[in-house]
Amino acid sequence: RPAQPPPPAAAAKAGQPLPAAPPPRQLAPQHPAVQPQVAAQQPRPSPQQPRPQQTRPQQPQPQQPRPQQPRPQQPQPQQPRPQQPRPQQPRPQQPQPQVAADGTAASGAVRRVASGALSQPPPLKKPRLAGAPAAVAKAPPTTGPAPSPPSAPALLAADLRKRISALADKASALEALAAKRAGVAATRQPPEPVDEESEDEEGEEEEQLEPDVEVDGNLCSDAVLRLSRADPAAPFRRVVYLMRGPPGSGKSTAARFLLAQHMKLQGVDWRPGSNAAFVSISRAFILSTDDFFTKVDDRGKAEYHFNPSKLKEYHPKNQARCEASMELGLTPLFVDNTNISLWEMRDYLKAAEKFGYDVQVVDPQALGPGALDPVVLESRIGEGAEGRASGKEIPGHVLKRMVSNFEDLPPGLGSGSGPEAYAALGIVREARAPWERPPGPPVPSYAGLDVEARALARLGALELGPLFWEDQACGEGEGLESNLLDARCKDGANWSLPDRLHVTVRFFGRDPGADTIAAAEALVGSWFEVEARSLVFVRGGGLLCADVGIVGPGAEDLAALVGDDWLPHITLLNAKPWWPKDSNDLLSALKKASKEHARSTAATAAGGEDEEVIDLAGEEDVLAGPTSEEDPRAFVFPGLQVRGRAADVCVLPLDPPQPLGPCKFKLFFP
Repeated sequence: RPAQPPPPAAAAKAGQPLPAAPPPRQLAPQHPAVQPQVAAQQPRPSPQQPRPQQTRPQQPQPQQPRPQQPRPQQPQPQQPRPQQPRPQQPRPQQPQPQVAADGTAASGAVRRVASGALSQPPPLKKPRLAGAPAAVAKAPPTTGPAPSPPSAPALLAADLRKRISALADKASALEALAAKRAGVAATRQPPEPVDEESEDEEGEEEEQLEPDVEVDGNLCSDAVLRLSRADPAAPFRRVVYLMRGPPGSGKSTAARFLLAQHMKLQGVDWRPGSNAAFVSISRAFILSTDDFFTKVDDRGKAEYHFNPSKLKEYHPKNQARCEASMELGLTPLFVDNTNISLWEMRDYLKAAEKFGYDVQVVDPQALGPGALDPVVLESRIGEGAEGRASGKEIPGHVLKRMVSNFEDLPPGLGSGSGPEAYAALGIVREARAPWERPPGPPVPSYAGLDVEARALARLGALELGPLFWEDQACGEGEGLESNLLDARCKDGANWSLPDRLHVTVRFFGRDPGADTIAAAEALVGSWFEVEARSLVFVRGGGLLCADVGIVGPGAEDLAALVGDDWLPHITLLNAKPWWPKDSNDLLSALKKASKEHARSTAATAAGGEDEEVIDLAGEEDVLAGPTSEEDPRAFVFPGLQVRGRAADVCVLPLDPPQPLGPCKFKLFFP
């Protein structure tokens, strides 16, 4: 350090002139409010010694920054800093700068010394170069007033931390459950062989696919995984799966598992859940005509509204949708229709060959047991079944028809790539729809007895009575038109007449069995005695039929052909909303009501003692009921339920029965 000049007292004793007073230390520019005080504190010459007359050289103001002393920070008025929503830690409050007694801003070291927090002098700070940004000094924690309550962003951050912690705990629990399932699947033993006879005695098979393999936390049948065409070396190879099977066979579930496997190889981690049938990724790659009947709302709830008249419109739409996806190269694709007949897959196969897709046909036999059992299928697709749209219910008789009409593929049919597979798929490529097939021998609609001439001859003159005619007999012909022939020949009547009067013995339908046709053909040309026992009609003439019986030899042969619940009858005429096929339901309801009336009458005659009740309606051909005041000949059963409609059923007994004579058995063609 440079030598200090002697004090003024020592200089006076030594006779030395007093040294010139050093220039006052120039401080950094201060706030205008404190500059007058700094000027007032500058040293003045001593009163004992006269001030030297020498002129004090003017000291220029130092313009260069001193490296030893950094320029103190200017005290800035503290502005409240807006709180930023930072979820980690709230930003600590900066302490207010302190002002010394002389009005100057006290440095951090002075404040720490004054507060007793610093015992050693603070280290020198590095000088800041001109133009460099000033570093923000971290203020030490100070003891001050109690902190203010946490703000809304701080509370939100705390709530988010709690939720993240809860989600982490749930993820740990799911990982533990997945590990447990993996251990169970690894230790599962192969199933023991089951005897077919014992299997039949046990009844229905399990509804779900046999859980043999675990795929991404979901159990899937090993047979389904063997059908996969996923290739890790070529994850984007074009593949289309043609799924087959009736509703409930498991084809849609298998399609979603196979899709998840393909997606994983493509880098998409998708795991199908209970509602996976209606998510976008599933509906984009799994193409079903039922999608056009299914409406999915904003919450993912699906409702199914089937309209048979829309099938001719929606099937071509689904085919066009598949071709557009193939043109874009989407893979894998799944055609998720029933495909009961082979020709239903033909157009999809041609589209796959056009756009270079490999074809994998998935038959229901590969989906597990019960895939072609109507009882098992009906139990799987009942109301409220998981993963099915609301309102998608399939009647049991429809499932039976689908199973019976299912066309099998040749065994060993695999992928559609290569010459061998191309030849194997030829049976699908050459399949034809029923309307495309060449005309063959006509198939009869039903078999029965031709009674046209004999029924009109014996029943045409019978009076039908006021219960039948009601509002039909009016005008000029009132009282003149009364019998069956008048009704059939009445001008302007709304009745429909059958093409030919007959007694239906067996109705064949669309797909009659060869054995049934052969049994009916064996009876063609035979003659059977027929008698009419009563006329049965709906009040007002909506439906009129004759209850008949087969008498004489050969009646057992007809009963064997038709079955147990046969009610032989002749439909004479009908008007909408009634149809000729409603005659069987009309007679069935009438027989039941007649037996109930007979029991009630017998109980009344026996004095109400139930043990002596005699069933007077034990014979099927006996009809009895309450008589009508309008027509004493007729019995009236009011409010009978016939095919969901309430109707007053009237009976005109024929006593004695009217014999129609021998009638010929024949086949009736459309």
